[in-house]
Amino acid sequence: MFTFNKYSKLNFLILFFLIVIINCKENTSHIKENIYSQLFTNHKAGNKELYSTLKPWQERVYPLDEIHKDLIIQMNILDNFKEIPREYKNFDVIHKLIRNIAQKEDSLVNNLKEKNILAIYICSNLGGTGITGFVYDNDKIVGGYIVIDGDVIYKKANEWISYKESSVFQNTVSSSIAITIADSSNNTEEYALNYILLHELGHIISQTLSVLPDQRDKYRDFTKYEFTKDIWLNEDFSRYDDTLFPNRNKIKFYSTNPEFEIDSNAEDIYNSLNKTSFPTLYSAMNPDDYFSECFVSYISLNIYKQPWILTIKKKNGQLLFFENGMKIGRSNKELEFINKLLIKN
Repeated sequence: MFTFNKYSKLNFLILFFLIVIINCKENTSHIKENIYSQLFTNHKAGNKELYSTLKPWQERVYPLDEIHKDLIIQMNILDNFKEIPREYKNFDVIHKLIRNIAQKEDSLVNNLKEKNILAIYICSNLGGTGITGFVYDNDKIVGGYIVIDGDVIYKKANEWISYKESSVFQNTVSSSIAITIADSSNNTEEYALNYILLHELGHIISQTLSVLPDQRDKYRDFTKYEFTKDIWLNEDFSRYDDTLFPNRNKIKFYSTNPEFEIDSNAEDIYNSLNKTSFPTLYSAMNPDDYFSECFVSYISLNIYKQPWILTIKKKNGQLLFFENGMKIGRSNKELEFINKLLIKN
């Protein structure tokens, strides 16, 4: 019979702890440093004293102020965007659209907005469609604010989402990508704006309900969260990248120099997407947009009962059709997660 002497026991313990340390290093080596950590931790825009919930969410709409302008400038620097936001000239027009949205809103969605959206700011030259930030009461995340570029709110819903999706690909007159997210009665600027607001609301909810790691964390470990643990290793790497979706991390929205052509690459990209549980291409960009796209897809498909169909028209006349993963079953896990989340909250 083999027995440990005291030295053998000591050696065993040393070996055990070495193995634990090595495994810990291996398990955390994939976690990237969060570039937004210091910004969200220290910026004045996160101070709850700046916000009031005395008015309903649709009246918490303001022109861009200096505090939130500074946050956007710093965020754009981190994101390598050169845009500097400025005043939006037609503020009242956007505010009227937001009031109209609130009048027609589903009660469940309206309650989510009431609880989570502490302010909406309208500006020009944002550097994107919308930006979301978060509001803190000491360690607790109590809500968030949304900054919208009013200059993009001039397209109807289907035109806007098609423009956004097409930005992944090089411009061409012979081929095109189009998405339908609204039927004829809902294909309005108002619905486009609400779709944007719902996506940004998803970002806020991901923080207030702790669906994703805190944006203040220096290292955000997505493998410890139920929603992302089977998909994302870090902000830049998904478990699909080496096998099912090798081009995923090369895809860029709103790129000034897109890598991909519609005729040569679009079919392959969407066929690869169809092998994953990402409901949309934009949901494949990073874990934060993964949740927000799942959230807005759920609301659009299951509460608003709207379509979601992507059409690729190639220069040879061929038409290809793809649907939202939540509509055809490949994103069932995500659909069930959002459904349970809304029932609980």
